[in-house]
Amino acid sequence: MTDQEIVYDIFNYILEMLEPNGADASYCYERATMVPPITAESLAELDMHRIINNPKLRHDVNFDRDLHFRPNLDGSKGRQKVKSAEQYWQALEGELFMLAFGAQMKMQAADPRIVAYWERVLKHSQRRLRSMFEAIRDILKTLVPDYEQKTVIERLDVDLIMQEISNGVCDLLSLSTWLTKVLKAHCAPMRDDMVDEMQQDIEVGALEVRHEKLVSGLRQLLSILEAMKLDVANHQIRHMRPLLVDDTVNFQRHYNAHRIATGKIDVCKARKWFDAELENLTTPSYQATHLQALTSALLKDVLFNESNPIPPTFYLDSDRLKCIRLDVRSTVCYSLCRKVLAELAPTRVTSSELLRAQGALHASISAIVGISGRFTERIENIAVEIVRILLILEGRYPPLDTSLLGIVEQKLAVALNPASEAFDQIARDTCDRLLPKVTMSVEEHIRLSALDLQNALITPTSNQLPPPPIGFGAVLAPPEPTRNYDPDDDIVRRLTHVICLHWNVWADLVYLAPMPAEPEMSDAESPTSPGSSESLSPTMPIARAVYAPGKKWLPVGVTVTAVSTGIPTPASSPETKPEQHSPGSPSQSDAQQEQESLDAQQQQQHPTNAPQLIAQHDTRLRSPRLKPHTMPSFLQPLATLNPPCNARTWSSTPHPHLPIIATACSDKTVRIYSLQNFQQQSNISGGHKRSIRSCAWKPNSKGESVLATGSFDASAGIWRRWEEGGGQGKPAEIDFTGGLAGGDEDDDQEDEWRFAVILDGHDSEIKSLAFAPTAPLLATCSRDKSVWIWEELEDDNFETVAVLQEHEGDVKCVAWHPGEELLASGSYDDNIRLWREDVDDWACCALLTGHEGTVWWVEFEDANNIYALGSSEGLNEQQQAYVQTRLRSGPRLISCSDDMTIRIWRKVPKDKPEQSAVGTKMPSIWKNNDFEEDWVEEARLPRAHERPIYSVSWSKKTGKVVSTGSDGKIVVYEESWRKPQATNGGTDGDVVMSGGTPAPDVEDLSSAKAIGSDGHLGGLTEWNVVAEVENAHDVFEVNHAVWAPRADKGKQVEEEEVIVSTGDDGEVKVWNLET
Repeated sequence: MTDQEIVYDIFNYILEMLEPNGADASYCYERATMVPPITAESLAELDMHRIINNPKLRHDVNFDRDLHFRPNLDGSKGRQKVKSAEQYWQALEGELFMLAFGAQMKMQAADPRIVAYWERVLKHSQRRLRSMFEAIRDILKTLVPDYEQKTVIERLDVDLIMQEISNGVCDLLSLSTWLTKVLKAHCAPMRDDMVDEMQQDIEVGALEVRHEKLVSGLRQLLSILEAMKLDVANHQIRHMRPLLVDDTVNFQRHYNAHRIATGKIDVCKARKWFDAELENLTTPSYQATHLQALTSALLKDVLFNESNPIPPTFYLDSDRLKCIRLDVRSTVCYSLCRKVLAELAPTRVTSSELLRAQGALHASISAIVGISGRFTERIENIAVEIVRILLILEGRYPPLDTSLLGIVEQKLAVALNPASEAFDQIARDTCDRLLPKVTMSVEEHIRLSALDLQNALITPTSNQLPPPPIGFGAVLAPPEPTRNYDPDDDIVRRLTHVICLHWNVWADLVYLAPMPAEPEMSDAESPTSPGSSESLSPTMPIARAVYAPGKKWLPVGVTVTAVSTGIPTPASSPETKPEQHSPGSPSQSDAQQEQESLDAQQQQQHPTNAPQLIAQHDTRLRSPRLKPHTMPSFLQPLATLNPPCNARTWSSTPHPHLPIIATACSDKTVRIYSLQNFQQQSNISGGHKRSIRSCAWKPNSKGESVLATGSFDASAGIWRRWEEGGGQGKPAEIDFTGGLAGGDEDDDQEDEWRFAVILDGHDSEIKSLAFAPTAPLLATCSRDKSVWIWEELEDDNFETVAVLQEHEGDVKCVAWHPGEELLASGSYDDNIRLWREDVDDWACCALLTGHEGTVWWVEFEDANNIYALGSSEGLNEQQQAYVQTRLRSGPRLISCSDDMTIRIWRKVPKDKPEQSAVGTKMPSIWKNNDFEEDWVEEARLPRAHERPIYSVSWSKKTGKVVSTGSDGKIVVYEESWRKPQATNGGTDGDVVMSGGTPAPDVEDLSSAKAIGSDGHLGGLTEWNVVAEVENAHDVFEVNHAVWAPRADKGKQVEEEEVIVSTGDDGEVKVWNLET
């Protein structure tokens, strides 16, 4: 039986044998995610170093004394998370049933074949239990002190536990007792009841063989661990709040200086917005201050510019300003509703009666529109309330007279329209009323520190205990002075807090700084001496943090330097400097890649007595820089796909026909981005336990998108999604803590990706995979030196058709021929092998040698690339022969290597074999000579890289080539006809190609001997670098670059392409090749 048949048997056993919900458990066992709902990765946001280095949280803590973490289960995404968790636990119940049922049937079996069958069933039943125990272990390790780490690792030895479960000797009672002891020793006393209930459920489930009770106990265990992490994180925030708040301005100044220097904030846009208001307020007789201009501009934006985005310098306050705008608009709408009531009220009503009626209307409307302030959506309900109050004033209620409803609804519809004259007038009156109050309040508080601002403007929580008495008996204290109630006070305080904090951070960076001018000289033409003032420019900011031990979680390019401090900081274990590995990226092990910091560590001492640690930006950070020498084209940054990944990204693969692209990330996810708006469309996660190294789209799939993923966990996954509405959409998944600091809780877009099947077989991490364009085949390659070929059958069933093991090292890449069932693979052994099927087995048909280092990437060109050289008209005899040879040879192969070369390989076409005189040949058991192929090195592209080249891509539209690698460069090459030059004046009519190689005879063009001295076939064509950009991803290595069809609004022609690069900084960038 095949593995797939075993899996189907498992589904049927759960369906038929598990009572009473076997059908649900079987469905969930097949479809539910493999990863527990709560893992160490999902709780990583609660780690102290993540909290300390989270700019959004460090800003929000200024405005909320009770800022805390909580599980984000609100909105449609929250419901989806709850649903996914329920399916996971039902699937786990089915798995526990199968482990018990399989062990029982194995013990009862006497036939060795039946015993072997049930052993396979037990092996394939273990789908989720291992990852759940790993999650428990990893979370618990973050909650116990160092001296208990060894005990946790020993007691939660997952391999041992799984062996015990398989053999039916796992002592869950002892394990639950130990867990109870550990949890009670470290959790808050209020969690003890949860721990006791967890232990009771596990004991009942183990003793009575009740799988639902076991699942309930394990579910409670993860919930307790999550609650403990939340308790610890919230406790740390409460105690660190004064330090975080006090360091806000200093931290944000340097952090934002870095963002400005790297082009992530449009300073010019914010400055123009500010200068326009300053000019508007200034008159010949009055010079407005900069602070007045900022206050006025922001208030007007809040009231009148709802359709326009706020300036980019307010990116951390965007949600706060939206709330203020909603409240101010609600104030305007309340005034308009009261005005409508006053217009329709009887003339005999006194002013005091009208005021009471308007107060009652205000209270009723508050209940109708709620905190969301949906006035225009509730016009009918508001109209009913106004009519009811009017009838009460006239003494005619009840009953309700509906004859007035139409008139009131019409008046409300006109008044509540933001474009109406009445709305505009009330809004301007509100602005005139608020502006002097806010201006005065800002001038009063502008000199306060961030901590004093919070104490002055944020109301203390009401649940604090009263201060202890100072003496004995009663103390006579003077009464507090009475204050007149101002309904605008809350909005004034909130705006004051935002403006004061914003000014202290951004004044010197933007509003008072000289206007940024276009650079007149390139970096190479404007050197800066180390001792000049430019050495302290925003390109090398120093961001101070109160406590920042987590170097790898700092903003990109930031490192930490310890400074003598007077404030006690939590002790952190010393971090080991990562070993240098050449070339440094794709060849490193997964453990090294995920543990090392993304920045180079620089230790520089700064003499200061400030009680803090200094996080210093790496001075090597640079913006992308074009090569100074003249080129016919240049690469222009078009966009950075948003949001970026917070870990290394490996590669990006464009969809065969939709304007989307898939990016493989080391955080175990694949991110799907739209190439129309450059925003994330969905986030595929849950299928793999380790980094996802590569992904590939299935070509020619109709009606649905099929994506294959290869992971460092040695498995490949197949994901499917119907193509309805593909290419557009919002992110399908938001962060666990999104609701805390401005996360999107109203995102109703559901993640439609479904995990169809997982392919196991490799012994080590999968490095690359590819679908064949001409057959239902999938190729995967691995560090285990093998290439596997899988054939897709029906109903998500994949069968292994070949395991190719002739490489002598790690296999880095695979690529299919565009028109034949021919597979290429590149390896750590410096060789390229070509594979095809011979009779009924796959074998190596060609070995391509020549590279002197690891072959990182191979790719076939498109079959139509020959026409990129231009029309066949006007070609001489040699050029026409070259075209015919290319057509007979078929698509070429390109490769890049550790030896910093890019080589192009061409198949040597064979003459057609003569027909046998005897007739049909007898079948042979030996390898067919026609099976073997001859491939020769046709060309080497100009050397443009200074370090290993990781990726090379061939454009299907233009035949151009793009490469990238460890040196951070992106280089574009183009092939063209080489111009002939006469020798010695050319008097004899003979022609030689540039480089000194004589033109070959026509009949020699198909042979290997026709390669010119520079590596070109017959010297008839040449490759030139047409564009180059350095530091494409700052100082980080670029792992992949690929051509993709352009789909955004700036697209000018139908066949236009862009280049998409993927780097160690977690960003995916889009480049436009301009001439």
